[in-house]
Amino acid sequence: MRYMALALALVWCWMPSAAFAAEEATPPPLQKQLCDLRIQGEAIDLLVLVEKNNLAGVQFARPGKILRLPPGRYRVQTVDVAGGFRFDDRGRWNEGWFDLTPDQPGEIAVGAPLSSRVSVTRHGTFLQLDYALVDAEGRPYDRFANNSPWRRAAPMFSIHKDGKEIGSGSFEYG
Repeated sequence: MRYMALALALVWCWMPSAAFAAEEATPPPLQKQLCDLRIQGEAIDLLVLVEKNNLAGVQFARPGKILRLPPGRYRVQTVDVAGGFRFDDRGRWNEGWFDLTPDQPGEIAVGAPLSSRVSVTRHGTFLQLDYALVDAEGRPYDRFANNSPWRRAAPMFSIHKDGKEIGSGSFEYG
């Protein structure tokens, strides 16, 4: 009976350490599969990515320069930039997808610096001026204030000829 108790005690002491050693030697399978996504851009307060097989968004508050994600097909859904600007791509389900694989890191350009883009289209004697604030990939950003539905004043413009202002106005939203 003593030998039986001693044998059980040895087995009990040996089993947890063997199981622990096995866990240390083999990392969890998810860690093996993560891919790097490099972010080119600054001042990002919120980034929401959508994965093709799971259309629920994955949110990153103030993401760093590299995100680690499972392999898959993703797209940028929302980007909030410091200063109250937002890109929101809900509804464009078939555009802007990119693939992440463990072999090759992905890269996206989102957030600041933002630049102004103005286009002019002639309609007879009428000139249509369109304004957009865009990131490096051409995604348009709108102004928002703490998710308020109220917009701030529209951007203004002026037209000059020979150094004199000959017209001015503001852009309409929409």
